[in-house]
Amino acid sequence: MAIVQALNHARLAGSDRGASAIGLIIDVLIDRDDTVTLILVDRTGGPQGTPVPADWVAALRTAAASVPGVRGVRVEQKPAGSVAPSVQQAAGRQRPIVDLGSTRVLSVASGKGGVGKSTVTANLAAALVAAGRRVAAVDADIYGFSLPSLLGVTEGPGVTPEKRLVPARAPSGVELLSMDFFVPGNQPVIWRGPMLGKALHQFLADAEWDGVDYLLLDLPPGTGDVALDVHEMLPTSRELVVTTPDPLAARVAVRAGQMAQKTGHTVVGVIENMSFLRCPHCAAAQHPFGQGGGEQVAAALAAPLLGRLPLGETPQQGTGLFAPETETGRVFRQIADRILATDGAGATRPTAAGG
Repeated sequence: MAIVQALNHARLAGSDRGASAIGLIIDVLIDRDDTVTLILVDRTGGPQGTPVPADWVAALRTAAASVPGVRGVRVEQKPAGSVAPSVQQAAGRQRPIVDLGSTRVLSVASGKGGVGKSTVTANLAAALVAAGRRVAAVDADIYGFSLPSLLGVTEGPGVTPEKRLVPARAPSGVELLSMDFFVPGNQPVIWRGPMLGKALHQFLADAEWDGVDYLLLDLPPGTGDVALDVHEMLPTSRELVVTTPDPLAARVAVRAGQMAQKTGHTVVGVIENMSFLRCPHCAAAQHPFGQGGGEQVAAALAAPLLGRLPLGETPQQGTGLFAPETETGRVFRQIADRILATDGAGATRPTAAGG
């Protein structure tokens, strides 16, 4: 991750954008002897394009060499169209994705933004910890990272003597990696698709995940590059789809679930957020966003509706987590228990019914 950041801060004559933002870097490979290979593509987009300028190559070589632990830098130039970047191509030279062993991977997806997918990820991870499991989360929404704030994480990850990342730890016990830890001052991430997959691969391959029972990935909304990369990198991952009761949100959410199914992954369930609002006087359920979206998505994907989350309750101060005694907290515990029961893992504490 430090290499990617260094490359995007390198000064390229005549350009005010980072190397990946102009599509210059197609891949960054790390050999076992900590030698870095930069694969650059010509800037014109054609097979007979202009080679990368020598001063740009020198600037990128210097930037990569400045990262602590890098022992050497090689540069390869490829004409556009001659390289189809993928994790599989790099696997022989990069550190492989860590063997997750018995770790169960859950990717939390949504068809569109604003449905509460990240809030679901954070609270479900915390509920699984409360059920006695060791749980980690990866903020795979590289552009829209939010898990550190939702989980109340104040300190970033560490580094082992072998230069592997030690995930940050939330007060709830959830272990976490996020691009938020590597971008100063809430700066935007301006990267093209191949670099998103590279960042995600580093989160998975260069971190200490051994012994984790559940690894949750907060995917970006939609069916773009990162979702496809996750499905390719983690063939055993399963998917949770988040929607709201709104028919449009539900219709779009179906596509996210169908993408998982078309790539050979199982949709383990659907979660409907913003389902109802309790009347403050009579406690009756009101439905400001309509009804039926969760059932619609579950039916289309042949998956169970795991729970309906209410509106109107306030999360705990400084986080996006709901206290266990709230109605929202009880529903998250119920969802966690259902996932554990599906996995044959069982809950280590009594279940509580949601409203």
